[in-house]
Amino acid sequence: MTLDEKFGTNIDTPHKEKYETYVNAIGLDKTVSFLPYGMTKDVIKREVDKGNVHLNGRIKTADGSFVTLNNWDRSAGFATYGANCTRIGSPLLDSLAKLGVTTVSCAECVCILKRAALMSIGE
Repeated sequence: MTLDEKFGTNIDTPHKEKYETYVNAIGLDKTVSFLPYGMTKDVIKREVDKGNVHLNGRIKTADGSFVTLNNWDRSAGFATYGANCTRIGSPLLDSLAKLGVTTVSCAECVCILKRAALMSIGE
């Protein structure tokens, strides 16, 4: 089952509304616990305040390391190598499976994580 099938969303559902639905179904606190290492509320807020409202690019964490798209992919449960994407499993994918969602893309999972990050700071 896909996310759209499970939650009754579709291509016409606004992006923010769609992904907030998914985060709320999993639970905000639970989903936030799946964020890449170093993505604290302070780091997220700093990025949003700088205008990085989509949390794209290299994000410097409090310890000086960086979160990149590859880190988001891995937290989502996927390993990406160029155009190749392999499902490797994650707590996020496990949580979705418990809801009956078994067909999901890396991009959808990353969007779920990024929406949870933004929701955690009230965005």
